Amino acid sequence: MKLKNILISAITILTIFGLAIFLVVELLKSVEITEFPEKILPPEETHGLASGKQVYEIITDKSRDPQIIEVGVDPLDVRMGEIQLLTVKVKTKATSVTEEDSVLGTVITDNKSTDFPFKLKKAEGEEELITTWQGEWKREDTIKKNYQVRILAKNANGEDQVTLTFK
Repeated sequence: MKLKNILISAITILTIFGLAIFLVVELLKSVEITEFPEKILPPEETHGLASGKQVYEIITDKSRDPQIIEVGVDPLDVRMGEIQLLTVKVKTKATSVTEEDSVLGTVITDNKSTDFPFKLKKAEGEEELITTWQGEWKREDTIKKNYQVRILAKNANGEDQVTLTFK
């Protein structure tokens, strides 16, 4: 009789334990596991900037030498981690490019100012020389309201500066 009671108790415990395992397994099957990224970033601010490449003609009634006459920005709506390429055309009365000729850029975002050089890509013309320069910077800061691009062109005759503000 004692053995029979022990056997019934053992079977009851094993049945309850087996039923509990079965219920846990079935419950886990119905649970959907979602993976979360390591870091959740807030959505990037939008500013209504035109997408892609934009070219700006710089018109002034003041004669300068050198004179920035065109700025290309590609892309204008640069996103975090992307590179923005700038192409600048400079007009000068010089007949050739010298070591004194240079174009420098500065981008000002919310918390950062980034300087970057331009490289000469092309020089053409006879009476007036038109030089084409290219430079780039990588966006590593937020832009909540606007950002600025400042371009400084220098040569032996002087300098010219243009500041473009994008909202």
